[in-house]
Amino acid sequence: MPRQQDGIGGRTVRLIAGVALAALTAAPAAAAEQTYPVGRFSEISASSPAEVQVRTGAPASARAVGDAAALSRLDVHVEGDKLVIRTRRGMRWPGRARATVYVTVPALRAASVAGSGDVRVDRVAGPDFAGSVAGSGNLAVAELRTRTATLASAGSGNINAAGVVDQLQASAAGSGNIDARRVRARSARVSAVGSGNVEAQASQQAEVVSVGSGNAIVSGTTNCRVRARGSGEARCG
Repeated sequence: MPRQQDGIGGRTVRLIAGVALAALTAAPAAAAEQTYPVGRFSEISASSPAEVQVRTGAPASARAVGDAAALSRLDVHVEGDKLVIRTRRGMRWPGRARATVYVTVPALRAASVAGSGDVRVDRVAGPDFAGSVAGSGNLAVAELRTRTATLASAGSGNINAAGVVDQLQASAAGSGNIDARRVRARSARVSAVGSGNVEAQASQQAEVVSVGSGNAIVSGTTNCRVRARGSGEARCG
């Protein structure tokens, strides 16, 4: 007896079942969410593999979303004026588990990255800001509106920033790069003492130093003091 065709209905059922199975396979094994009670702070220190997204101009809060195994090992608390985000003492991050920490804060004065997770800040407004990287994670600031900004990289992670400041100081001592070409600074002091590159711009004056294999470059002004002692390039103009 000839085999009967499944028809559109049969194919549709199999298609829906296949899509559902694919969705279940792609979904995290155990997604979780955790809210942390935090007090006032104006600095952030991140030393875990978790990604951190910071939104300023709102009351202080911290919330993590991700794999349950990661959240169980995540420590988020305030020490003095600093929000600390790290792996719990005595614990290891669970393999490829992922987590994102969403932070809100009225104003941010400093952000440091010492782990492998990235930190992204939407806006910084105030007198001063200091951003640093000492691990493999990256720091990105979408908009700076400060009198002074200090950016320092001593690891393999990168720093990327944009905005408007009076005085910019940027120093790369590791293999990571600092890209401050979209920061419109009145004056800039940049130095590359490792293999990482530093790029910035200044409208009035600049000091440019390269003593390693990395390049230190400032555009926008020819009123510069330039010093190069390594194989890297120091240039402005």
